Amino acid sequence: MSENRTLQLFRALSKKELKLFDKFVRSPIYNQHQDVIALFEYLKENDGLNNEDLFKSLFPKEKFEIQKIHHLNSYLLKVLEQFFAWVEWQEEENEGQIHLLRAYRKRQLPKHFDRVFSKLEKKQHKTVSRNRAFHATEYRRFIERVKADSGKRSANIPLQKLSNAQDISFIIEKLYNACTMVSHQTVVKKEYDTGLLKPLLEYLENSEWMKEPAVAIYYYSYKALSDNDDVASFNELKPLLQNYVGSFLPSELRDHYLVAINFCATQINKGNREFMVEAFDFYKLGLKAEVFFENGQLSRLTYKNIAVVGLQLKEYEWVHDFILEYAERLPEKIREGNKNHNLAHYYFEVKDYDRAMQLLVRTEFDNVLHNMFGKMLLAKMYYELKEQSALDNLLLSFKVYIHRHKELGYHKTNYLNFIKFTKRLTAVNFYDKIALQKLMDRIKNEQYLVERKWLLEQVESLGRS
Repeated sequence: MSENRTLQLFRALSKKELKLFDKFVRSPIYNQHQDVIALFEYLKENDGLNNEDLFKSLFPKEKFEIQKIHHLNSYLLKVLEQFFAWVEWQEEENEGQIHLLRAYRKRQLPKHFDRVFSKLEKKQHKTVSRNRAFHATEYRRFIERVKADSGKRSANIPLQKLSNAQDISFIIEKLYNACTMVSHQTVVKKEYDTGLLKPLLEYLENSEWMKEPAVAIYYYSYKALSDNDDVASFNELKPLLQNYVGSFLPSELRDHYLVAINFCATQINKGNREFMVEAFDFYKLGLKAEVFFENGQLSRLTYKNIAVVGLQLKEYEWVHDFILEYAERLPEKIREGNKNHNLAHYYFEVKDYDRAMQLLVRTEFDNVLHNMFGKMLLAKMYYELKEQSALDNLLLSFKVYIHRHKELGYHKTNYLNFIKFTKRLTAVNFYDKIALQKLMDRIKNEQYLVERKWLLEQVESLGRS
């Protein structure tokens, strides 16, 4: 029982859904078996069931029969699946209206059909949103209209509107799927056949459809995703995301903002530091539009990335306020550690080493990468403060910590190289210009190295000593 699909679906119900399902399972429309209700009641009160215990509870006077349990499982599973489908149907505001149009059309009730069609049309025209769902609804609305009018000999059948609605819905869906495929293939290193995408992109270059915000945004998102050097497409995308925030759901906007931010990150890694400002702008716009939140919460990675970009731009006051204000939007279990992590970084950047060290020493972070970053900050501070003994002990323990964690991947090489070059900084003869130049060249040429910029600055500083 513990591994079957019925129990898995049952456990997937939220508290709110459980109360609603209580009414659903008692409806004779969906369930006419009283034993299924009894099974539901038992599952509410028990966990980790086995078939014998369940049968004894439901049928205390009967001899154990496994087939009876299987039948009940099957019935309850069917009701659960109907419930999940019903919940999704209820959450789609226009879905019911489209099905109602279809029902009136099939039953040849034109007055009722026209009333619902007009009501949905007014609602569509009033809505600010012009996202994928809006255009999909328009297409399906006109399908029902044309089918309802198909028996008429009239020039007023909206065939052109149907064709236009179909085109724009197809274009947006195709571009959306293309963006998804490009994003996925960069992760799994798999090539996809994109079908009609190439002629579609060529068609859109000079098409009137590019005046439609959803089309333009998905078009330029795809172009920026598929070509990391297509700055022209990025420049087209930025004002669109600024001007049409209200036209999309936050979850949809988040994907486009991440495309823009990742494009900036690629350019920054290529040495184009001006894109740091662009990324920071997108982060601030995204916070204002609430696009980075899922279920009202901000991920630790986004929280850190925003702080890092702001600190690199020396937006110290803004970053300090951001760290304190948005810590409340982090998941509660990781809130304090992540706030302290970013505050320590902030205090390091403003040279308040006492506060930075206090936070780093007293906090054991729940994330390995955060722990390594914290140890690296401590190493940088010990070096700058000329605390040689503390630095030596830290670098030794840091190296042991890295080797203890086998899951680090390229991060392991990054941080081990940081330790190696920090040790060389302390050992190099700063009077020996040739040795300093060799050290600088090695730092520049090392493929995997975190804090390369800081290390080079320290070598330059030694050369001026």
